[in-house]
Amino acid sequence: MTFTNPDDTDLLCSHFDGSAKFQVFCPTSTLCMKRTVQYKSKTSVVTTVQRDCAPQKYTSHTYNDADKQWYKKEEVVTSAYDEGCFIGEHRGAPTGPPEYCFCSFHLCNSSPLQIGTFNKVYGAILAMLIMRLL
Repeated sequence: MTFTNPDDTDLLCSHFDGSAKFQVFCPTSTLCMKRTVQYKSKTSVVTTVQRDCAPQKYTSHTYNDADKQWYKKEEVVTSAYDEGCFIGEHRGAPTGPPEYCFCSFHLCNSSPLQIGTFNKVYGAILAMLIMRLL
């Protein structure tokens, strides 16, 4: 990711606290992206998750005959990706290809694992309360 603000360079993963300072506005994208990749070491498999704006900006060059100059033209290609998840190209990695997920609502590329864990815990607590009432 390219940072436009020099103060953003201290936003390292080790400093991640879930606060709004890690949220990014995507002016040239209509989708959020989540890329999940697994890396294998001698003793374990590490899963990494990258969350970012989907790369949808397309830059072309147009020539203006009147000015006799080239100009850059930028546009957002909204049809570049479909919403949902898919497995990327397998390039021989021992752990398999990456998974890409694209979604279109605000902050939708948050971790489903954490949300799923929350729902399981909430469901277990709710079940215990119901059993206690019976």
